[in-house]
Amino acid sequence: MKYLRILIFLLVLVACKQKAIDNNKTATNNNEARKSKTIANTTSENNFVEINFDKPILKEILDKKLIGLSIKDSTQVTTYERYWLDFYTTCMMSAISIFIDTKNKKIHFIEYSEIPSFVVEKEKIVTSFDILKVGTTSSDANFTVARSQKKYGMSFLKLNEDGLYEIKMDSELLNSDIGRYKFYINQSKASKFSKEECGGFDG
Repeated sequence: MKYLRILIFLLVLVACKQKAIDNNKTATNNNEARKSKTIANTTSENNFVEINFDKPILKEILDKKLIGLSIKDSTQVTTYERYWLDFYTTCMMSAISIFIDTKNKKIHFIEYSEIPSFVVEKEKIVTSFDILKVGTTSSDANFTVARSQKKYGMSFLKLNEDGLYEIKMDSELLNSDIGRYKFYINQSKASKFSKEECGGFDG
């Protein structure tokens, strides 16, 4: 009788231990499922982003190369006298341009090129962000974007009727290479700006 009681006790102990293991497996699976769902939701949100092309503020900046400008003479008021294409743009070609790609729902930061184009060459892309949300007012366009599952804010503020925009980004991005320029304009207007001379520098 004594041995029977010991046997029953051992069986109950084993059953409880197995139940605990099963519960841990279930909790782990649930956590993994939640993680997968979160990633899926982010992807789905990106896939179904809709941009209202009827907004004038977006028509001026979507699917067009936006080139960075530096301040040449802060005493000037007019856009084409105040700003110019600096040394990094005209001589080193290391300046950053922006392309908001509505087809793939991305904002690309690309190497500067003098060839106007509505197509971005993959080899020119420095980094890209997925567009998650877009909001607009009469004077600015606000984007929620993501890179490596981390979200950021980007806004394009229209400064005047020449199509000059000021970009604002999270401080982490402003302090990186893509934060060199604050002011951007459609590349089709590049010829209206003066260019910094390269001197003897040949790139």
